[in-house]
Amino acid sequence: MEPGVYSLSTPSRVVDAIELAGGLIEGADTNAVNMAEELEDGTSYVVPLQEDTPPENNMVVVHVRGEVREPGLYELPQGSRFTDALAVAGGLTDRADESGLNLAEVLQDGARYDVSALADSENGSVFVHVVGAIAEPGTYTLGHGARLTDVIDMAGGISAGANTDAVDLALQLVDGQRYYVPYKGEEAVGEVTVHIAGAVATPGLYTLPNGTRLIDAILAAGGTLSTADMHALNLAQPVQDGARYAIPVLRATVNVNIAGAGELESVPGISRTVAQAIVNYREASGAFTEVDQLLDVPGIGPSTLAAIRPFVSVN
Repeated sequence: MEPGVYSLSTPSRVVDAIELAGGLIEGADTNAVNMAEELEDGTSYVVPLQEDTPPENNMVVVHVRGEVREPGLYELPQGSRFTDALAVAGGLTDRADESGLNLAEVLQDGARYDVSALADSENGSVFVHVVGAIAEPGTYTLGHGARLTDVIDMAGGISAGANTDAVDLALQLVDGQRYYVPYKGEEAVGEVTVHIAGAVATPGLYTLPNGTRLIDAILAAGGTLSTADMHALNLAQPVQDGARYAIPVLRATVNVNIAGAGELESVPGISRTVAQAIVNYREASGAFTEVDQLLDVPGIGPSTLAAIRPFVSVN
């Protein structure tokens, strides 16, 4: 590798910058790098060596950017979660897109965490990094809606000794994310912390015993709402530490004139911020007379309206 300053076209990923710099050297710790991460102009990226050790003071330093009230560098205790980093950064702005955030993610020392803004358009593909017990770890581009099993197949399938019971092969891929397939016999943690979102009574972070199933996590979150699509769930799947589980809603519509913020958040495409904005608009301006009127709500553009239209009604 040839460390230095490089110019790349947008959008480019970490893997592109590494290739331009001559590739990885022997001893590089690829498990500590998200190769699918989209590059930001003016940002420094570090590929650590395998012999690098954690800070002796048991702290991690992270860079929080994007739609937070106080972007910057923050030092937090090892084991802190993404939700802790957001808290010290002043919380999310009104423009933050919460739909793809994993609040339970464990922070990594030296990492940067970007909170994107709400967008009025969607990409037709996803670019992800898959590592662990698979034949060909690396970065892959797949169509929007692809599942974890699809990228594993593209990566040559699982390796001998893979612990497929510990992963949800039906998990829908998110652009720019890194996915790890563990080996059998890897040490299990005593507890897991997960983010339960969507059509549950009390969305949020929950710490549960290792070996907990999705049904237990849902019950810890107060159970499902009446709009939850139970047929789309594998209630028996073991939950993984640091993972986010979004409980989907039925195709039956949610009445935006009577639903509370929690029920509105269960609609795909409506974040917590937008859900509260709908309630605030309704209280200030009265009931919605047509679904198109949602365009008057801050945070809802044409693409967002198109995505949520099948799930909402005004009566």
